[in-house]
Amino acid sequence: MSTNVYVLLLNPAIACILASAMLIIWYHRPSAGAMRTAAIGLFAFAVAFVVQDIVPAMPYGLSNLFTNLAFLAAVTLICVAVIEMAGGKVPLLALGLTALATVCAILWWLYVDNDLTARIHVMNVSHSVMALVTLIATFRSGSPGWGRSLTIAVSILALINFSWRPLQVIWEGNFYADRNALHDSIYWNTTRLGSPILAVFAALSLLVGLAVVLIKELKLEARLDKLSGCLNRRGFEERSLHLLQAPDRPMLRLTMIVADIDRFKQINDTLGHATGDAVIRTFGRTLSDAMPFDAVVGRIGGEEFAVLLAGEGADRAYDITRSFQKDLSTALESQGLPPATASFGIYNCGYQDDLSTILSRADLALYEAKNDGRDAIRMHHPRLRTVRTRAKKASGS
Repeated sequence: MSTNVYVLLLNPAIACILASAMLIIWYHRPSAGAMRTAAIGLFAFAVAFVVQDIVPAMPYGLSNLFTNLAFLAAVTLICVAVIEMAGGKVPLLALGLTALATVCAILWWLYVDNDLTARIHVMNVSHSVMALVTLIATFRSGSPGWGRSLTIAVSILALINFSWRPLQVIWEGNFYADRNALHDSIYWNTTRLGSPILAVFAALSLLVGLAVVLIKELKLEARLDKLSGCLNRRGFEERSLHLLQAPDRPMLRLTMIVADIDRFKQINDTLGHATGDAVIRTFGRTLSDAMPFDAVVGRIGGEEFAVLLAGEGADRAYDITRSFQKDLSTALESQGLPPATASFGIYNCGYQDDLSTILSRADLALYEAKNDGRDAIRMHHPRLRTVRTRAKKASGS
């Protein structure tokens, strides 16, 4: 095999390697559909390069037709993958109509009025339109971050690349008599260099975008309590501090609810930890469902939960908590779990209160609910501001 063939195989080899890596990622992470789409597009690139440069010419212009359609499919699929990775809505109608118009034009300039230069213009204009559609879709995605920035950069580079090519053809005389004349042109050499570089850059941007998504998910998992589905203590404190330190904090009404499952230790000791875990899971998910969408809900201890309500006063918090008590009873019964109750403390946050003070005062109200017989809701009031510790919580919780 000659050195020239090895050089010609370089582009499809790079495309296949990147496509294989993306398929492996997609296999282990099926939710990353953009990886699968991009992999198919890169395989189409590889096939197009092989048919164009290595496979002997087929009769009736089939080689040209197959190559053009393969490149068109590759660009379309990679555009779709880029938009998906940016979190945008794929404009299937715009991309589909562009692809259909391109196919019709290719067939015309191949079988009706055979014109190589016209087909080059058709392909470049088509790819420019797709790059522009991709750029608009990524701008509209509205999901800031490195992933979106990279996909926008790829779209801009693709738009510049494909828009420049027709101008280069015109500059060279706007006519190629045959494929030999095309292969000897500056346009051909720059295109062969630019296409794989652009494809590699697009693939790498998708991989970086996926890495950014994975990092965000890992950060989110580090702040979630997997058993209850609520934030863990770290996540709850971070989200709560964000609200407490917001610029509009003086105008924002905040209310803290602290909840503790009654006699939870007895459930664990008599029915087993599996049942206890099921109660925690049901409690956490029912609590999240019962609260407003912007509430900060967290599991801050073994059987202790906290909710920070924004824009709600203590009276509204009381009504929400009462409703949750009924929802909890229904949820436990529907899942065949033992009946369980909880005690609640509510504190209407002051403008100058820090998180520690807020939790302490909500805890004081919770202790009163425990001491009053459990399965109760108590509001914080000034006479509760006595020095207490968690060690004084009612025995057995």
